[in-house]
Amino acid sequence: MRKYCEECGKEVETKIVIKKETYDVCGEEVEVDAQVLVCVGWKSFLRGTG
Repeated sequence: MRKYCEECGKEVETKIVIKKETYDVCGEEVEVDAQVLVCVGWKSFLRGTG
């Protein structure tokens, strides 16, 4: 699907990836699988380095 990418500054092809996120809830860490929309060209984020 095509959406606007703030990193690229233009409309690009995007996809949804699952990324683990950790939140502090009442002093306890809770890990969730978040659905994140990313630019297909943003390879460093997909590798977890960005």
